[in-house]
Amino acid sequence: MAELAIIPITNLKPGIALSVPIYDGNQNSLLLLNQGIRITQAFIDRLKSRGISHVAIDSSKIHAFNVDAGSTKSTLASKSSPRLDAVVSELHKHRPHLERLVRHEYADYDQAQLDQVRQMRAKHSKELNSVYEISRKAETILEQPIRSIAEESMEQLLADIDMFVRLALEVTSDEAMVDHSLRVSQLAMSVATLMGLKFDDVANLGIGCLVSRLRLSDESHIHLHRDEALTNGGLLNFKKELRENMYFLAPQKNLHIVARQVATQIFEHWDGSGHPHGRTGVQISNLARIAMVVDCYITLNSPRFLEKSGQTPYQVVEQILTMTRAGKFDPQIIPALLNTVCLYPLGSFVELNNQTYGQVIRVTPGNYDRPVVKTLCRVDGGRAEDPQYNLLTQSHIKVVKALNKAEAQKVTATYAESILSLDRPLKD
Repeated sequence: MAELAIIPITNLKPGIALSVPIYDGNQNSLLLLNQGIRITQAFIDRLKSRGISHVAIDSSKIHAFNVDAGSTKSTLASKSSPRLDAVVSELHKHRPHLERLVRHEYADYDQAQLDQVRQMRAKHSKELNSVYEISRKAETILEQPIRSIAEESMEQLLADIDMFVRLALEVTSDEAMVDHSLRVSQLAMSVATLMGLKFDDVANLGIGCLVSRLRLSDESHIHLHRDEALTNGGLLNFKKELRENMYFLAPQKNLHIVARQVATQIFEHWDGSGHPHGRTGVQISNLARIAMVVDCYITLNSPRFLEKSGQTPYQVVEQILTMTRAGKFDPQIIPALLNTVCLYPLGSFVELNNQTYGQVIRVTPGNYDRPVVKTLCRVDGGRAEDPQYNLLTQSHIKVVKALNKAEAQKVTATYAESILSLDRPLKD
């Protein structure tokens, strides 16, 4: 996490090109001069005339202002206040969200934290549903609830991104359009965080995903969740609704233009086969390229698709890779997606080569097929020898099979019996 350094205004010298933004050292997150601007004497004089005596900057760039870093750290501690905390918060928005991420590596999920994220997701679902209902009756969007949903989600993913992503992938039945948009937003923000994008970019990506289906009908949403092409009539109606959504969002100046681009380009494809305009390649915004692959991935993970196709979550990832090779998605996004969900997606069930069943609980970044697996039971029904395996460090252990829904249910039932029926232990 970046630290804030408070320095005297006398350390600002004309001619310095700012490598970071500078803020008022006393007022609440007031941006004085943005990154890339060259300081002039006139600017310094204006600050002095306003009574500004100190400015706040990223302490990692303190050397550019000829200030001793050690002294500024003590200054930071002595000036800590709610207003200064707000300045620090504003500074985070200009830095990669990844810098604040807590990595747990091997640990299982904290149950209290798991419950908290589930509760927050339910709260966000109700809030987003209200926004959809109001926006469909009026010609405006309530921006603050949307932004709050995105930013609260961003804070939660920082605490345990693997757990957060697993819950974003978790769905027990066919869900409403609002819940789909929420899951797409959460997963897209997780991918963007691991790509090293800045706070504002991650937030606008999440907001764009949240409002991307604002003017879509339930019929179009259901069509998108079927493993078949839209009929000619359905396709025409779908494209019409996408255009209506675009026209509705265009004048919503309370939403950042980047968020509006995501919302209106999420159904485009890298090869130009998407909708509504058939944009190709770099004609699609960088953030929308993340959104479109995540939206498709979440759709393919829906119960309707999985039950009809009989696919495992692993096969859904394979399908995304096949679609990318066919030109549907930007290939540069795929490594980030795999770093987020894993080749054997978080929460999915697998069989290991040591005759053990387990559930994927953590990703090992850069090693898509070597996750951390929580063991459940042996293939013969006996207890597993170890509580978990890190397939990166325990290289002799490998995944030999991804389980489908029926197989996973059988394994979880066996595991539950071993936990609940202590008087009837599993076979040794």
